Amino acid sequence: MEYHSWEEEIFHQWLLELQDRKIISNIEKPASLVLSEAVPIKIGNKEVNLLNEHIYTGDFKFKTDDYRKAFTLDLFQHLGYSKISPNERKKYCLYGQEYNPTIYHIEVKGNYDNNNMTRLFGLNQKWIYQRYGIYYNLVKVPKIFEKTFTPEAYLKTATGKDRKINFKVKLIDEYLNGI
Repeated sequence: MEYHSWEEEIFHQWLLELQDRKIISNIEKPASLVLSEAVPIKIGNKEVNLLNEHIYTGDFKFKTDDYRKAFTLDLFQHLGYSKISPNERKKYCLYGQEYNPTIYHIEVKGNYDNNNMTRLFGLNQKWIYQRYGIYYNLVKVPKIFEKTFTPEAYLKTATGKDRKINFKVKLIDEYLNGI
């Protein structure tokens, strides 16, 4: 799988630990979505684009093998559903236009956003939902590790040294046993 950031790579490790416990499966890169087509204009005999097409590609797509188990693990809360009441949540777990409570679409960002990409994602998120009926969840790394569990790959730096972590580390088994 190709990563565009270190946060995506380490979040993939988080997903793999859930997959190893048979909580999720089918981790993949989602298909690109065209949010707007190019707007061509003719200048003389030549056609040029006044506006280029706008294409969005999310970071991850996966499914839960057991909806109730994922709900029990509170994946909804940590993947962006915390503002939605339990009775309304099913409306926001969509794939295409059909209700499918097992498929998640994820956009990964770091806690610190120096390029304002989180704001841009917020616009894309609305556009994707309006056009395709797909709800993309924003996941902030390492914030999600603090709220759920920390993947073992995050504990060491690239050089093999212990990473300085400013929150209580819970590994996946400790997290699962605490539910």
